[in-house]
Amino acid sequence: MNYWNQFLFRALRIVRRAERLKKIAMTLIISLPSMAHIAFLLFLLVIFYTMLGMNLFGRIMLHDALNEHANFQTFGTAFLTMMRCSTGEGWNDIMLSVID
Repeated sequence: MNYWNQFLFRALRIVRRAERLKKIAMTLIISLPSMAHIAFLLFLLVIFYTMLGMNLFGRIMLHDALNEHANFQTFGTAFLTMMRCSTGEGWNDIMLSVID
């Protein structure tokens, strides 16, 4: 914990001295609420596609990439599957398993 305090105080000291960094830091602080709104909208989009995936692919038998960890049978696993697909981790295997 002490290391992070020192790091934070050093960063703040640098920002206070440099005028350009102060402007960048203030711009970042001012834009945080807007970024939170965008993150919330993206979260809603993932939830929408999770429900759509449960509706379309919830009754598919588990095989290949669709296993007990990645499927659309329950909301929790469907949400985690959507997050996995959104990061690009094996989404093509899941897509091929759903097509079969």
